[in-house]
Amino acid sequence: MNRLADEPLAERAVNPDTKAFDLKPKMDFNSLNKWKDVISEYTVYSLLVDKIYRAYDEQGVNKSFTVLSSLHDLYLNLASELTGDALFDKLLESVYEIVNKDYECNESLTREELQVNIKIVLVDAFVKCKIFKKPE
Repeated sequence: MNRLADEPLAERAVNPDTKAFDLKPKMDFNSLNKWKDVISEYTVYSLLVDKIYRAYDEQGVNKSFTVLSSLHDLYLNLASELTGDALFDKLLESVYEIVNKDYECNESLTREELQVNIKIVLVDAFVKCKIFKKPE
């Protein structure tokens, strides 16, 4: 396990569908009505999130890969019971609970700041197709 943790998994991961797409059909396909405005508004932060992920990856191998994989796994678990806006709501709530338990992260951020930052990360995961299905 330790040897695998030292391997740059993100470099080996293959994403067969890297073609750019319009987010509106994806939002419609996934019945994200309540979250449409937030997703549209927060997509501008994806470049910033990428920059942060690159800096995070400098701290060790697979750092951003594990964050995105964890979000994807959480999404898959919740998607067996929820869809659409309720699923996005539960993702936000679940990530908040996980991050809020981390004292180092929690000590300097208000609840509102933490929620906004989680929304930014979730929207980035949405854009990267780690959460919610992309229409055919």
